[in-house]
Amino acid sequence: RSVLGVFGVLVQLNNQLKEDILQNRNMLKPIIQTIRLCGRQQFGLMGHQDSGRISMKEPIQNDGNFRCLLRHRAQHGDNTLKKYLETCSFNAMYTSPLIQNEIINIFGELIQSDIIKKFSKSNYFSVLADETTDIAQIEQFSICIRYFEEELVVLREDFLTFVPVHDVTGHGLATVLLNTLKELGLDLDKLRGQGYDGAATMSGNFRGVQAIVKKSYPKSFIHSLCFSFPESLLI
Repeated sequence: RSVLGVFGVLVQLNNQLKEDILQNRNMLKPIIQTIRLCGRQQFGLMGHQDSGRISMKEPIQNDGNFRCLLRHRAQHGDNTLKKYLETCSFNAMYTSPLIQNEIINIFGELIQSDIIKKFSKSNYFSVLADETTDIAQIEQFSICIRYFEEELVVLREDFLTFVPVHDVTGHGLATVLLNTLKELGLDLDKLRGQGYDGAATMSGNFRGVQAIVKKSYPKSFIHSLCFSFPESLLI
């Protein structure tokens, strides 16, 4: 009897755990959908107050588009979300800036994966890169690719990633660029062009990047950001 009793308790605990997981997943859906909506409409998420419980009362200060949209949804028909926002524990609200950033990063990875999947069907591509500094004064390489998408018959130019750089010499930038492309799964034998913020105004560092990349991949023609593939290189 004691064994059966313990087994019954374990079953109950397991069922409760499953129910909690399912409930948490259901509560995450409107949060994820709201972040996705903000991204599609290019809305900033955060406001003057980004943490704490989301009240159904209009705040004195703007608390950002994300919290405003969740409040609007809860006030106008989503009673499940309303109950959750009003009663959930403080360590399971899933609305903090940290959670927002985690979800945004996941969206970024999915978009990047989709771009690479489309690119994999293309025969050639060019890489477009520029050095920039973010708000934290960290040097970064912004990397885009340009390729022909056969299904839609269009020439696409897609952003891939930002990569922090610590060595801004030509060799350091070229190493970061090529390693990043390889890590993302791009076939560098298909590389037919490289552009760095306008061919006429490139810095000495970018000229070094050009030479190093071209030495490893001789068909990677140098061009400005507005270009077309020379037919002689598409072989």
